Amino acid sequence: MNKAIIVGTALACVALTARADYTINEQIERSGKVQPISVKIKGTKFRVDMSETHSVIIDSATGEMTILFHPQRSYLRISADTVKAQARALKALLGQKSDDAAAVELKTTGNHEQIDGYDAEEYTTEFNGVPMSFFVARSYPNYQKILAALTQLQSSPVLGEARGLVIPPDKLPGLPLRTIQSIRGQQIVTSINSVQETDLPDSVFNIPGDYKQLAPPAASGKNVQTDKPPQ
Repeated sequence: MNKAIIVGTALACVALTARADYTINEQIERSGKVQPISVKIKGTKFRVDMSETHSVIIDSATGEMTILFHPQRSYLRISADTVKAQARALKALLGQKSDDAAAVELKTTGNHEQIDGYDAEEYTTEFNGVPMSFFVARSYPNYQKILAALTQLQSSPVLGEARGLVIPPDKLPGLPLRTIQSIRGQQIVTSINSVQETDLPDSVFNIPGDYKQLAPPAASGKNVQTDKPPQ
């Protein structure tokens, strides 16, 4: 998985997070493969555990991103400017020409599904040529609180480049338990399995003391592979 996709995954997860302390378990399915993801949020910080091999920690107040490589017990810091540049590159890769996601209108299809015991209504839209479908649960507990906190988080200046990648939370009439996108001919399905409001210790968002810092790769415009740390 290259760095642009990691940034995209982490930023996309912002669309499912909130300002309070939360642990969100979800999964992303594409090309017949299912990847479980755990998202932890505390204030302006969030951590995305995408596998046992690596995690991503982002501070939306500073814009800095840290990738933890667990097998190698090492980490790589990525500056706010680089995060923004990668977000712009991802939007260019997806062919996005507009950042005006606020102008997107969701349309109900009238379809309903039972997802984890909640009635979820389907809404569709298209943004920059990307068809999207949301199965939204209006009865999800405290969904207004989650979406309100999310709106505040997305308003952070350092996440400005990411706003064109996600639908504004205040557009959603409930919690999107399932999101389906068709990107460059590939269908990507993101499902929320659980949302737990909890009290997370600060240590969750700290770099382990025995991890060694890696030197950032030279600015060459090439993608950074994340299945192993840079040499």
